[in-house]
Amino acid sequence: MPSTTSRLCTALAVLVLWAPAAPHAQVAPAGDPAYRAGGIILSSPSTPSSITPQLAMLQVPELQLTTQVAFGRPVDNVTIFKPNQPAISAWFRYNGGQPGAALIGRLVFLAPAEEIEAVRVTAQLEKPEDAGHFKFTAPPDGWPEGRYRLDLISDSAVVRAQEFQVRRSR
Repeated sequence: MPSTTSRLCTALAVLVLWAPAAPHAQVAPAGDPAYRAGGIILSSPSTPSSITPQLAMLQVPELQLTTQVAFGRPVDNVTIFKPNQPAISAWFRYNGGQPGAALIGRLVFLAPAEEIEAVRVTAQLEKPEDAGHFKFTAPPDGWPEGRYRLDLISDSAVVRAQEFQVRRSR
C-alpha cells in the first residue's frame, strides 16, 4: 500500500475564477473635479465616484469547503468528507487583490507527528475583487483519513485557513 505522502502527492487541483458583472468604467475627463491622476470614474445609476489606485492587502472574507461548485456557488457546506469523495472544492470570495498577483491554495495533511503538504496550486488574479474555487481531485486510492487544512496564501502570508476532516461514517 502506498504511503500517505505518495497518495496525497498524486491529487490534482483545478482553479476556477468567476466574476459578477463589473460596473461601467470610463476615463475621467481632466476638467472633472473628481479627477485624480491615474484615477477612473465609475458610473452608476445614482452617483459617480472617483477611485485612485492604492495598494491593498488581499482579503478572503468568505471561504467554504464543499463537495461541488455549481453556477459559481458552493452546493453545500462540508467539514467532514468521506475517503471516497471524488473531489474536495474550496469556494472563496476575495477583495483587495492586484491584477497579476498570485493566490496560492495549499492543502495540508495534519499527520500526528508532522504536517505534509499534499497539493499546492497557484492562480493569477485578474481582478481586484472576485470569487472562485479550487477543486482538489482525490488520489487514486481515495483520501487518507485524518485532519487537513486548506491555506489560501498571498504574498507569502496565509490570508485564510480552514481545517476539515476525512473519515468514514460512524
